[in-house]
This record gives sequence, C-alpha cells and structure tokens, in this order.
Amino acid sequence: MFSGSSKRFDPFEEFFESDSARYPTPMPSFNVEDYIMKITESDYDIHDSNIKNVDEDGKEYIIKQNLDITTSVNLPIATEDMYMKYPKEYYVSQTPKLNALYHPRQQQQELELPLSSLPTQPPAALPQSMLFRFPMEYSAKFGSLGVADGQFTEPSGILVTTEGDIVVADTNNHRIQIFDSQCNFKLSFGEPGKRDGQLLYPNRIAVNPKNGDFVITERSPTHQVQIFNRFGLFIRKFGTTILQHPRGVCVDSEGRIVVVECKLMRVCIFSSVGHLLHQFSALKHLMFPNNICAGPDNQLFICDNRDHCIKVFNYNGEYLRSIGGEGITNYPISVSIDHLGQILVADNHNKFNLTVFDKVRWESSYGF
Repeated sequence: MFSGSSKRFDPFEEFFESDSARYPTPMPSFNVEDYIMKITESDYDIHDSNIKNVDEDGKEYIIKQNLDITTSVNLPIATEDMYMKYPKEYYVSQTPKLNALYHPRQQQQELELPLSSLPTQPPAALPQSMLFRFPMEYSAKFGSLGVADGQFTEPSGILVTTEGDIVVADTNNHRIQIFDSQCNFKLSFGEPGKRDGQLLYPNRIAVNPKNGDFVITERSPTHQVQIFNRFGLFIRKFGTTILQHPRGVCVDSEGRIVVVECKLMRVCIFSSVGHLLHQFSALKHLMFPNNICAGPDNQLFICDNRDHCIKVFNYNGEYLRSIGGEGITNYPISVSIDHLGQILVADNHNKFNLTVFDKVRWESSYGF
C-alpha cells in the first residue's frame, strides 16, 4: 500500500505544546480524494496547508486555509490533537528525503484512511432545539504571511466589536491587529517580551462589554491574561501563577473574566481587575475545551471539540446539560449567544457549519 518502510503508532498519544521560539515545525495538509484521505507534510513557515473537499465531479472546495497549531494532525510531527476523528490504529509510511535528519520538513508522511470512518451522517432524530444548520461561506478574505501591517504569522484568536472592527490575535508576531469592517488595517499593539505592554504568543481575545477593553490570553511560557484598552494601551496583567494552559476566554455582562484551560479541564473566574473569584474542575465532563462564552442566568457554555458538543455549567461548576452532539455539531470550535438568546455553534467539520439552537427549546430539552 505504501512505499518505504511502515510502522504502527497510536494517533492519540499526547504531545507537549509547541515552543514557537524553536525551529519551525512542519504542518500537515489535508486532501480528500475518492474516499481516501492522504496527509502530507507542508512547510509550517509558509502556512500553505489546506483542507480540501473533492466532490464526485472532481471539483475542489477549500474548507480551510492557513492551518494553525490548534488544528494540527496528531502525527509525531504535530503538537496537539487534531480536530478530525481517526480510528485507534493505522499505518504510516515515512520516506526520508535528502538531509531529512536536519531538515524534518523534507520528510514525507502519508496516511490512507477511508472517509467512512469519519462521522458524516446526522443522527436519525435531530434535537427539537435545533432551528437550522448551514455551511459557512467566505464573505471576505484578507492578510498574508509576514510581519508587516495586515500580515499574520499564526493568527489564533478573533473577535468582532460592536462597532464592527475585526480584532485578531497575531500569535507568532506577538501582537494584536485591528481592522475595520471592510478589512482595512487600522492599528496594532504589542511586541515580543514580558514587560508591561509586551506580548508573548497571544492566542485568544475577548472584549469587556462594559468598557470595550480587550482581554487577551497568552500561552506558554507566560500563560497569563493581559488587558489593554480599545486604543491598545496596557492596563494590567494577571494569572501567571494560577493558569497553566489557558485556552478560551470570555467576559460576562458583569465584567468577570472567565478562562477555560485545556489539559487541566479547569475553569477560572476572575474579577475585572484580575482577582481570582472561583475555580472549578470539569475533568469529569470535558474532553478538549477550546472556546467559552457566558450566557444568561450565570451559565457558561464551553465548546468540547473532542466530544462534539457544547457543555453548560453554572458558576459553581455544576454540570447542567449538553447542546448538540456527534452528527450535529462535529468538532465545534466556537460558541456564541445572540441578542435573541439563540445558541450559535460553529464547527470545522465538512466545509465548516453554523448550527443555531433555540433558547427556550434547549432549556426545556434534556441533553440538548
């Protein structure tokens, strides 16, 4: 089946977080053809990884471009679990090229996997709380790889303000960039470092609805929260002695800052000035949290990417319910609540989808 030697390994083996200050890490690209998926390394530096879907007529649809570290594949070269689901065992063939020992990006790895192993069909009965579901389409595309204004190196977090500005956490450029609603560059702030006003690998961003301040989480080595005002001026930082793997962040209507941590499966709730108010473990209920939002009635909605649903907790850490499920919200990456109280869930499975749940129905339905 493969050329070269083959060996078996466990794709669900855990890997450490990447150190972006190290040498570049190769990233896989995904191509789907004729019910066979092949994975080949691509250069992480140039972010040329794509996910493509090929229909029966051979027409390609790009599902995602510029893969970041949070959507890497769980091969030995990857750094975190992938968002797509694989069977427990499979074969990988490695065909080293010239100087592969010193240039790992020149190695080639391929995986053949029947697409039938992926959860593509919806369940027989959809939850009554689900209003509608549709694939997402590009409305705009901007940016390129680089360090200049309007360019990115591993953008990892994004939000849209009430004024329509698009705010992006440009992780490996150690800065935040702000664009207007037409995608025109407005300003940026932050530079690499640990001093006040500097950033190190900012990866998620939220906005305080009370004053418009930006709340930013940083991954290792600082693993902390920083707050800047809407003009990019530093206000404060906190959490470095408490947080270990901050993943998602949100600010509720009272100005409380809520951080969910992966690996620890922990939720930390801080005051608007950074005092730890409460923390609780969700280890029994979460598999891989990657996003969080605060809803009405002191409820927290957490994307559980690996369990294909949204988990709902109260501020005391009590598990209340789940929304969605496998076949409905496969591999959710973001959750939000609109002004009508509807739950909006974005997933990155099968061309990206948006699923909307009705507030009244999901509150009265067990399990959804």
